[in-house]
Amino acid sequence: DGKAIDLAPSLASEKVRGAEGRQVTRWAWNFEPALRGDFIISGTCRPRPLGEENGLVKDFVKAVIHVQAERGWDRLTGDPLEIEPLTRPYGIRPGSVYLGRALYEGKPLEGVMVEIEHANPEAPAKLPEEPFITRTVKSGPGGLFASTLDEAGWWSFTVSKAGGTLSQGGKDVPLTLRTTFWVYAGEPLEAGR
Repeated sequence: DGKAIDLAPSLASEKVRGAEGRQVTRWAWNFEPALRGDFIISGTCRPRPLGEENGLVKDFVKAVIHVQAERGWDRLTGDPLEIEPLTRPYGIRPGSVYLGRALYEGKPLEGVMVEIEHANPEAPAKLPEEPFITRTVKSGPGGLFASTLDEAGWWSFTVSKAGGTLSQGGKDVPLTLRTTFWVYAGEPLEAGR
Protein backbone atom coordinates (compact mmCIF):
# COMPACT_ATOMS: atom_id res chain seq x y z
CA ASP A 1 0.00 0.00 0.00
CA GLY A 2 3.03 2.29 -0.32
CA LYS A 3 3.57 2.77 3.42
CA ALA A 4 7.08 2.45 4.88
CA ILE A 5 7.75 0.05 7.75
CA ASP A 6 10.89 0.55 9.84
CA LEU A 7 12.50 -2.87 10.41
CA ALA A 8 15.53 -1.49 12.30
CA PRO A 9 14.02 -2.06 15.78
CA SER A 10 13.71 -5.81 15.01
CA LEU A 11 17.34 -6.24 13.85
CA ALA A 12 19.27 -8.92 15.75
CA SER A 13 22.96 -9.69 15.45
CA GLU A 14 24.68 -13.05 15.59
CA LYS A 15 28.27 -14.23 15.16
CA VAL A 16 28.97 -16.56 12.22
CA ARG A 17 32.07 -17.97 10.58
CA GLY A 18 33.19 -15.76 7.71
CA ALA A 19 36.03 -15.84 5.21
CA GLU A 20 39.14 -17.68 6.33
CA GLY A 21 37.29 -18.94 9.43
CA ARG A 22 37.08 -15.52 11.09
CA GLN A 23 34.03 -14.63 13.14
CA VAL A 24 31.90 -11.88 11.64
CA THR A 25 28.62 -10.28 12.66
CA ARG A 26 25.52 -11.06 10.62
CA TRP A 27 22.31 -9.05 11.03
CA ALA A 28 18.84 -10.52 10.57
CA TRP A 29 15.22 -9.62 11.24
CA ASN A 30 11.81 -11.29 11.05
CA PHE A 31 9.16 -9.79 8.83
CA GLU A 32 5.68 -11.24 8.26
CA PRO A 33 3.78 -9.31 5.61
CA ALA A 34 0.18 -8.60 6.58
CA LEU A 35 -0.87 -7.76 3.00
CA ARG A 36 -0.47 -9.26 -0.46
CA GLY A 37 1.77 -7.48 -2.93
CA ASP A 38 5.42 -6.68 -3.46
CA PHE A 39 7.49 -5.40 -0.55
CA ILE A 40 10.71 -3.50 -1.22
CA ILE A 41 13.28 -4.16 1.48
CA SER A 42 15.90 -1.41 1.44
CA GLY A 43 18.74 -0.36 3.66
CA THR A 44 21.72 1.92 3.88
CA CYS A 45 24.77 2.25 6.09
CA ARG A 46 26.83 5.07 7.49
CA PRO A 47 29.84 6.03 5.37
CA ARG A 48 32.72 3.64 6.10
CA PRO A 49 36.29 3.18 4.86
CA LEU A 50 36.53 2.03 1.25
CA GLY A 51 38.88 -0.94 1.52
CA GLU A 52 42.53 -0.03 0.99
CA GLU A 53 41.62 2.99 -1.09
CA ASN A 54 41.59 6.50 0.34
CA GLY A 55 38.03 7.56 1.01
CA LEU A 56 34.64 6.44 2.26
CA VAL A 57 31.74 4.51 0.75
CA LYS A 58 28.01 4.81 1.50
CA ASP A 59 26.04 1.73 0.47
CA PHE A 60 22.37 1.43 -0.47
CA VAL A 61 20.80 -1.99 -1.04
CA LYS A 62 17.35 -3.27 -1.96
CA ALA A 63 15.46 -6.44 -2.87
CA VAL A 64 11.81 -7.21 -3.59
CA ILE A 65 9.81 -9.68 -1.49
CA HIS A 66 6.83 -11.03 -3.45
CA VAL A 67 3.66 -12.05 -1.58
CA GLN A 68 1.02 -13.59 -3.91
CA ALA A 69 0.01 -10.42 -5.83
CA GLU A 70 2.10 -8.63 -8.46
CA ARG A 71 2.01 -4.97 -7.56
CA GLY A 72 4.68 -2.51 -6.57
CA TRP A 73 7.90 -4.29 -7.63
CA ASP A 74 8.89 -1.27 -9.74
CA ARG A 75 8.53 1.35 -6.99
CA LEU A 76 11.59 3.46 -6.22
CA THR A 77 12.94 4.11 -2.72
CA GLY A 78 14.24 7.61 -3.49
CA ASP A 79 17.87 6.83 -2.58
CA PRO A 80 20.31 9.25 -4.28
CA LEU A 81 21.79 6.37 -6.31
CA GLU A 82 19.31 3.63 -7.24
CA ILE A 83 18.66 0.80 -9.67
CA GLU A 84 15.16 0.81 -11.16
CA PRO A 85 13.93 -2.69 -12.07
CA LEU A 86 12.46 -2.83 -15.57
CA THR A 87 12.04 -6.60 -15.50
CA ARG A 88 9.95 -8.06 -12.68
CA PRO A 89 12.61 -9.21 -10.17
CA TYR A 90 11.02 -12.58 -9.36
CA GLY A 91 9.55 -15.48 -11.33
CA ILE A 92 12.69 -15.44 -13.47
CA ARG A 93 14.04 -18.67 -14.92
CA PRO A 94 17.79 -19.21 -15.29
CA GLY A 95 18.89 -18.11 -18.77
CA SER A 96 16.55 -15.10 -18.80
CA VAL A 97 17.77 -11.57 -19.53
CA TYR A 98 17.36 -8.97 -16.79
CA LEU A 99 16.81 -5.30 -17.66
CA GLY A 100 17.29 -2.36 -15.29
CA ARG A 101 18.05 1.37 -15.23
CA ALA A 102 20.73 3.21 -13.25
CA LEU A 103 19.44 6.43 -11.63
CA TYR A 104 21.20 9.28 -9.84
CA GLU A 105 18.94 11.72 -8.00
CA GLY A 106 15.99 10.22 -9.91
CA LYS A 107 17.48 10.84 -13.37
CA PRO A 108 18.96 8.24 -15.76
CA LEU A 109 22.69 7.70 -15.26
CA GLU A 110 24.34 6.93 -18.61
CA GLY A 111 27.82 5.52 -19.15
CA VAL A 112 28.26 4.11 -15.62
CA MET A 113 29.69 0.63 -15.02
CA VAL A 114 27.25 -1.96 -13.66
CA GLU A 115 28.85 -4.94 -11.88
CA ILE A 116 26.89 -8.20 -11.94
CA GLU A 117 27.73 -11.12 -9.67
CA HIS A 118 26.17 -14.48 -8.84
CA ALA A 119 26.12 -15.22 -5.10
CA ASN A 120 27.48 -18.62 -4.14
CA PRO A 121 25.91 -20.11 -1.01
CA GLU A 122 29.32 -21.66 -0.24
CA ALA A 123 32.79 -20.65 -1.36
CA PRO A 124 33.81 -22.60 -4.46
CA ALA A 125 36.81 -24.93 -4.13
CA LYS A 126 38.59 -22.99 -6.89
CA LEU A 127 37.75 -19.49 -8.09
CA PRO A 128 37.64 -18.83 -11.82
CA GLU A 129 39.61 -16.00 -13.39
CA GLU A 130 38.44 -12.53 -12.28
CA PRO A 131 36.54 -11.70 -15.52
CA PHE A 132 34.33 -14.74 -14.83
CA ILE A 133 33.53 -13.66 -11.25
CA THR A 134 32.30 -10.12 -11.87
CA ARG A 135 30.57 -9.22 -15.12
CA THR A 136 30.66 -5.59 -16.14
CA VAL A 137 28.31 -3.76 -18.50
CA LYS A 138 28.03 -0.04 -19.15
CA SER A 139 24.67 1.67 -18.83
CA GLY A 140 23.48 3.02 -22.15
CA PRO A 141 21.06 5.75 -23.21
CA GLY A 142 18.45 6.35 -20.55
CA GLY A 143 20.65 4.56 -17.99
CA LEU A 144 19.54 1.15 -19.36
CA PHE A 145 21.54 -2.06 -18.83
CA ALA A 146 20.88 -5.78 -19.33
CA SER A 147 22.48 -9.09 -18.36
CA THR A 148 21.69 -12.78 -18.72
CA LEU A 149 21.11 -14.64 -15.45
CA ASP A 150 22.53 -17.94 -16.62
CA GLU A 151 22.50 -19.77 -13.27
CA ALA A 152 19.87 -20.29 -10.61
CA GLY A 153 20.29 -18.29 -7.41
CA TRP A 154 20.77 -14.75 -6.22
CA TRP A 155 22.31 -12.11 -8.50
CA SER A 156 23.51 -8.65 -7.50
CA PHE A 157 23.61 -5.58 -9.74
CA THR A 158 25.87 -2.83 -8.37
CA VAL A 159 26.48 0.75 -9.52
CA SER A 160 29.02 3.16 -7.97
CA LYS A 161 29.40 6.91 -8.40
CA ALA A 162 31.55 9.65 -6.88
CA GLY A 163 29.50 11.39 -4.19
CA GLY A 164 31.58 14.45 -3.36
CA THR A 165 33.53 14.68 -0.10
CA LEU A 166 32.91 14.27 3.62
CA SER A 167 34.83 15.83 6.48
CA GLN A 168 36.70 13.24 8.53
CA GLY A 169 39.32 14.01 11.14
CA GLY A 170 39.44 17.65 10.08
CA LYS A 171 40.03 16.98 6.40
CA ASP A 172 37.82 16.35 3.38
CA VAL A 173 37.90 12.79 2.03
CA PRO A 174 36.26 11.47 -1.16
CA LEU A 175 32.89 9.73 -0.81
CA THR A 176 31.70 6.98 -3.15
CA LEU A 177 27.99 6.16 -3.38
CA ARG A 178 27.22 2.52 -4.18
CA THR A 179 23.86 0.85 -4.74
CA THR A 180 23.09 -2.87 -5.08
CA PHE A 181 19.85 -4.48 -6.29
CA TRP A 182 19.29 -8.22 -5.64
CA VAL A 183 17.36 -10.48 -8.04
CA TYR A 184 16.55 -14.20 -7.73
CA ALA A 185 16.48 -16.60 -10.69
CA GLY A 186 15.11 -20.12 -10.14
CA GLU A 187 12.74 -22.78 -11.33
CA PRO A 188 9.07 -22.65 -10.25
CA LEU A 189 8.22 -24.40 -7.00
CA GLU A 190 6.44 -27.73 -7.26
CA ALA A 191 2.68 -27.68 -6.68
CA GLY A 192 1.89 -27.70 -2.99
CA ARG A 193 5.19 -26.13 -1.93
